[in-house]
Amino acid sequence: MEITAKQEAQRLILAHWGQWQSIDKLMQEIPVDQIDSLWEEFCDDLQDSRNEVRWQGDEVSEIKSRAHYTWGRNYDVDVRVIKLPGDKGLAYNFMSGGGKHGEPDAYPWWDEAWFVEVTGTVTTVRHTYADIPEPEAAEDSQ
Repeated sequence: MEITAKQEAQRLILAHWGQWQSIDKLMQEIPVDQIDSLWEEFCDDLQDSRNEVRWQGDEVSEIKSRAHYTWGRNYDVDVRVIKLPGDKGLAYNFMSGGGKHGEPDAYPWWDEAWFVEVTGTVTTVRHTYADIPEPEAAEDSQ
């Protein structure tokens, strides 16, 4: 049985919850044929893990959102990708903003996830710095 993108997203969420709660059956590799039943079993408890996992993806600009256009009227819509083993990634619509009454984490991103291909790696150079202490001021000799 081949895993769907939705099931892969659900497996990531379940595994995250399993780590938080030390649930053995979720901390091991979850078989594809058990994802739906485990999702149903833990569904009510997964809100924090759904939100935490959605923040794990890298923002990508080269992939277009697949969210319905109406979401773009109230939220900023980006695409994020979680790198999976091999040359695959899990892409999903990432909602943010929405103003005072917005609830971007209520968007069921896992339902509309899709697979993408990893086409390369970009290395970014980041410099690090250390503070230079100010020289001690000479005391006035008055």
